[in-house]
Amino acid sequence: MRKLAGTSWRANGEILKRVYQGAVRPHLEYGSTAWSTAAKTHQQTMDRVQNQALRIITGSMRSTPIKTMEEVAAMQPLS
Repeated sequence: MRKLAGTSWRANGEILKRVYQGAVRPHLEYGSTAWSTAAKTHQQTMDRVQNQALRIITGSMRSTPIKTMEEVAAMQPLS
């Protein structure tokens, strides 16, 4: 996703969201079901991956609250 959201050119949020939903999210969902009884550190690692993807999709800075990024990403339409 970082390569798609490069500095010289940038894929729009819709494309980045599709890549996330098609390539990253299934792995996180599998991990959350397989590791449902896992240690908190594993769950925190998965949360960090999701938060990083949100930053890439929305183009937000690290200081942007996660709830705000989730709201912005939810508002971006998928055709």
